[in-house]
Amino acid sequence: MRAAALRHVTQSGFSRRIQALEAWARQPLVDREVQPVRLTPAGERVFQVATRVLAHLDTLAHELHATQIERHLRIAAPHLLSQNFFPHWIPRIRQRVGGLNVAIQSLGFLNCLEQLSSGEADLVAGVADVSGAIWQFLPNALRPSPEQIMVVGHDRLIPLSAADQSGRPIHEVGRAENQVLDYWDDCSLNWSLAIARQSWPPQRMRRIGQNRFPEGLRLMALSGMGAAWLPESMTGEDRAKGMLVPAASPDFFVDLDIVLIWPKGAPGILAARLLEQAALLSETEIRR
Repeated sequence: MRAAALRHVTQSGFSRRIQALEAWARQPLVDREVQPVRLTPAGERVFQVATRVLAHLDTLAHELHATQIERHLRIAAPHLLSQNFFPHWIPRIRQRVGGLNVAIQSLGFLNCLEQLSSGEADLVAGVADVSGAIWQFLPNALRPSPEQIMVVGHDRLIPLSAADQSGRPIHEVGRAENQVLDYWDDCSLNWSLAIARQSWPPQRMRRIGQNRFPEGLRLMALSGMGAAWLPESMTGEDRAKGMLVPAASPDFFVDLDIVLIWPKGAPGILAARLLEQAALLSETEIRR
């Protein structure tokens, strides 16, 4: 009764299963003449072989599952790229790489690189100043070499402010004291911005708000709190409607590269296929 209960079947149902197995083996597998019942020598052999078979099937299931996972290219990327770059870039790559399935995980840039280092991501996407100076902000263990980086797109940070009734910026860079909204210190966009500010004329900037995400700074800028350096890729509609206007000349814009980074050594098979097609796509766009 206990054996049947453990297998969530009735006693009669359990007995029928044993009888069916004995019919297959063409000999008794259970000694019913003793109490408690035990396996016959033939039953012991069947049990040992069945145990090994189940172990092999379990291993096979794990291998098949791993194969399915490997068919998905894992890309770790900051939220900005997950929302504003990949939705239009990935379909173009998929046209070139048939059957490519991509799983994108949105994380902070440092967390993305940690995922790459630990093998939990196949590629990392990021945004860097065009000089590549932001890599100095990274720990040595996570710092990629130039051979691990491919530029696949471009963006820029534009100082933007809400507009007054005449359409002029409420907060303008270059005034006696600028009210600015900044990224958190551990944000990669803040690193690029900090590098650019080193080459600008001295400015009196009063930081009145911070956010880790560009979308958060965008909402703060729309409310009139201050000027914020926001990605051009995410503010097109706001600028077209006059809700956000440039708060400085193009001298204060920050050019950015969108990059893909792969692990030290060689990228995986799927990553290599994507990188190859990404390079061809970039060449096609340059020729245009």
